[in-house]
Amino acid sequence: VALRLLNGEINKDIGKEGFFGNSDSSLISPIVTKDYVFLSEKKNSTILKFEKKNGKKVWERSLLKNKNFKGALLWSGISYDDLNNLLFIVTGNSKGNSNHLGTTREGDNLYANSLLALDGENGKIKWYFQDTKHDLWNFDLAFPPIISYIKFKNKNLKIVNVVGKGGNIYT
Repeated sequence: VALRLLNGEINKDIGKEGFFGNSDSSLISPIVTKDYVFLSEKKNSTILKFEKKNGKKVWERSLLKNKNFKGALLWSGISYDDLNNLLFIVTGNSKGNSNHLGTTREGDNLYANSLLALDGENGKIKWYFQDTKHDLWNFDLAFPPIISYIKFKNKNLKIVNVVGKGGNIYT
């Protein structure tokens, strides 16, 4: 349910054509900034950016590749670095023809089991880290990305951390 900030009433326009589209369900919460809303769409493995004031779609970025690779499932979270206008997205396994196990799909399954950094301005992938190529055992990155700082050589560096199901922490 979406509420109108001014009066607390239910906003029945959300989800209608022309107002944040007809977005499919999502496994993760949206990112809301001063002017924009970033949503994930489970069905098409897509990240979408909308103008907050009118719901108009600005861009969308699909992680679908081909018929056998049904997309890197947008799985456990999105974090937003407002200083650098970057979205950090964690993806789970790609779905094969019958299940999440790797026996029914070919190739490296690019962007699955990954941390992706998307440019908030245009949705282009700036960089990515793929924990496991062609994961056979469902060891995806299942925790939201955590943005923080570390001190290195007397400077504060902004970092992003993710945790894999194998217990590894990647910075």
